[in-house]
Amino acid sequence: MQIIIIASTAYIRNVHHLSVLSTIQGTLTLSGWTVKICISNLQNAVTNSGKLSRDFANALMKLAAIFLASTYVHNVIWFSILESYLVHEYNTGNCDLGIKKIPEIIHTIVILQCVLFSVFGGIPLLQIGVVLIVNPSKTNFIWDAAAIAYSTLSVASTGLLALMFVKLLTGGNCLDNYSGKACLY
Repeated sequence: MQIIIIASTAYIRNVHHLSVLSTIQGTLTLSGWTVKICISNLQNAVTNSGKLSRDFANALMKLAAIFLASTYVHNVIWFSILESYLVHEYNTGNCDLGIKKIPEIIHTIVILQCVLFSVFGGIPLLQIGVVLIVNPSKTNFIWDAAAIAYSTLSVASTGLLALMFVKLLTGGNCLDNYSGKACLY
């Protein structure tokens, strides 16, 4: 639902485009679960077979493939949203629409959510780094740390989106035009 709200805020209003974005966001969420399983397999391979074993190499290759595919899907989502926003921003500034600029809060929503959604991908990278660097007997803490980080990011991204969206709908929805402001309320 978050991705639909963000995309709608970035002027993506076509139901087919919104359906595609929400579907691939759901796919990304499922691939995140798969990445966690692969990290667990990598951790087990390091513990049971060592970092130079065939099990380790296989687990690392699977993890890399799924993580790279997930990164690609994330980029498809956000390039689509950012492109739509930038096209509307460009058209607003360069076409004679009678509008000087898009409300700043829309820019803030799109950029902040892009950054927060992108940070979700940093958590498994940190987990992988710990598994590769730290003594195998001391890596179990990565699961609690990741759960706390994911929870914090989830609350931050959802909470900030809710606050900013309410602000957009109630007070930040005026457009500067050549004769003053045009408000949607």
